Amino acid sequence: MFIEMNGNQATAREPHGGWFYGWIMVFGIFLMVVVSAGIFMSFGVFLNPLLEDFGWTRGTVSLAYSIFMLTGGICTLLIGGMVEHYSIRKILMIGGTIHALGIMLTSTTQELWQLYVFYGVLASMGRSTFNICYVTLVNRWFHEKRGMATGFITSGQGMGPFLFSPFATFLIVAYSWRTAFFVIGIMMLGAVVIAWIFIRNRPEDMGLRALGAPPSSTPPSALPTAKTKIENVWGRVLRNEYFWLLSLTHFFCCICHAIPLVHVAAYANVAGLSKPASAWVLGIMGLMSFAGRLYWGFFADRHGSRLALMVTTTLQGVFMLWLINTQDPLVFFLFAICWGFGYAGVTMQYGIIARDVFPTAIRGSAFAGVSCSAMLGMASGGFLGGILYDISHTYATAWWVSLVTGVIAALIAMEMARKAEHERTQAVVSEAVVEVKR
Repeated sequence: MFIEMNGNQATAREPHGGWFYGWIMVFGIFLMVVVSAGIFMSFGVFLNPLLEDFGWTRGTVSLAYSIFMLTGGICTLLIGGMVEHYSIRKILMIGGTIHALGIMLTSTTQELWQLYVFYGVLASMGRSTFNICYVTLVNRWFHEKRGMATGFITSGQGMGPFLFSPFATFLIVAYSWRTAFFVIGIMMLGAVVIAWIFIRNRPEDMGLRALGAPPSSTPPSALPTAKTKIENVWGRVLRNEYFWLLSLTHFFCCICHAIPLVHVAAYANVAGLSKPASAWVLGIMGLMSFAGRLYWGFFADRHGSRLALMVTTTLQGVFMLWLINTQDPLVFFLFAICWGFGYAGVTMQYGIIARDVFPTAIRGSAFAGVSCSAMLGMASGGFLGGILYDISHTYATAWWVSLVTGVIAALIAMEMARKAEHERTQAVVSEAVVEVKR
């Protein structure tokens, strides 16, 4: 909606064709997410080629993925305090460029430390800007249909591995893993340029207001702000019970899905599938994740994000039973379909829940902390899968760890849903008491 000023009154009209610009911006973010997710979620297809080329162990190569996630977690804490004070558009563009350069430099790796620095540190520093920025942009641009907008953006995390796992495998088989890293890095730079064209910091910058926001609503840029000391902000964050519930859920949830995301392609290859077929297992997981994120976005808008999180964390944990000791190609692809659809709904719910449960003054820092716990979970899961294989020479133990952590995440999500329902009931009772007293 465009805003026009008539004297002191603000009125709104629909843009040409009734199309809200926020959806165009969402598409620009989606492109960045597709390429970025295609890079880091397809790490599993690079695992065996790196082992064959250098003779390293699975644990040492998987550690690069863990360093990637740990670096992202640390940087996310810094980014969380920046998004309300600096241009998100510029933060994303700088971050995206650094991410692309890190991936391209990974193609020059000759020593293990270079893999850790180029992929684990530099590429991750750039990508750490993405999640906080897109969640903030969605919250600014959408008063309604946040679940749908978030679902579309995060569906890029499914489309990315679907497109890039087979593509990277083709480049690896036809040329080399070095060529694959370099080409994908160039594609990331292209996505950054396209996103730069579409992204705008706030709807007010274009004479718009958030989709579904009432005409009388105060734009975020006009809200009064207090110069709160950082230590006071984090004191409030750490005393917030939802912060710990959300962080612990995200931590165990990410251990659960990091293990198969990093290792399922390598496991399928060890079990007898060809490299292209193994890549397609990961690709189909991504495709179902793409479809699932759209579905779970609608589900969250209709039934609430807490219920969606509770259901999807349960699904991604329970479906891990299929992978334990399987050698059947059909089971791999059935797993990819079912697990990918269940996993699709978990990540997108955290940003929506964070907006509901955290006060505006601490929301950026609180969500940065929650995201940091997620990165720690991803780092732990990626490394555990590799080191457990090196110790036991089988992935069965890793799949059991994934299953158990998925169930733990689901139980914490249930407690969070119970707490929210209890608070709603108390609010209704309080309102009824006030009405009776009147």
